[in-house]
Amino acid sequence: MTDPQAGVTPPQNPYDAPAQIGAPGAPQYGAAPTGAAPTGAPQYNPYASTRPVRPPLTPRARTGAFIAGAVTMLMVSIGGTLIAIPLFALVIGTIIATVFTAIGGEVLEVLQDIERFAPAGLLIGLAVGALLLGVVMVVSALFISRGILRARGLDKAWPITWAGIGIASVAGWVASGILSVPIQLTGPAFSAAGGGTGEIEAVLGLVAALAGIVVTAAIGAMSWWWMAHVMRPAGEPAGAADAAPAAPAAPAAPTA
Repeated sequence: MTDPQAGVTPPQNPYDAPAQIGAPGAPQYGAAPTGAAPTGAPQYNPYASTRPVRPPLTPRARTGAFIAGAVTMLMVSIGGTLIAIPLFALVIGTIIATVFTAIGGEVLEVLQDIERFAPAGLLIGLAVGALLLGVVMVVSALFISRGILRARGLDKAWPITWAGIGIASVAGWVASGILSVPIQLTGPAFSAAGGGTGEIEAVLGLVAALAGIVVTAAIGAMSWWWMAHVMRPAGEPAGAADAAPAAPAAPAAPTA
């Protein structure tokens, strides 16, 4: 019976490879294979990572995100206030007018006195004007943000703007609630100490307004920068220089 293993070379033990290094005819340790690229040329690495690398924002893009966020959030805050106040006043005024009319008597006379002092048509005109001005400011802020971001080299201007507005709105609401606590506690404390109530309220109101402007601009700047950082474009994939095999070296010119 023929041995099926006869004439078959036994498999080589990979752990004996170090012992073969240096033997006659064996490849030397660290020697480049035949036809390899010359020393210093990029080598082909099949295990190189192809995950895109996101380079950091350039100083120009980072500054643009800060400016766009601060300006846009201030304009959106002012415009949103101009939109909210007339709508709130319209709802409250309608409710009060309905209640006063239903009660009648002296209450209705008070309502009529208010209408003579400030006609309803004038109030409605002012409310509509403030509402339109607020809408114009908000829409303008969006396009200003887009223009600044595009001018600073950020392609995803609209996604950055919308995401920044969402994050900054929530953060601004939380920050305003936190800032209102010390302001509300400071007023009664100064009044109890004997200070003028009207003066203290005026000063605290001014401080609150300035603090609100600074905090709103800072929150907008950080929100836009964060979104610009998250949505920054991807650069060259890692290992892209090693992804393709090196071109063979040009043959040497024959000597005479």
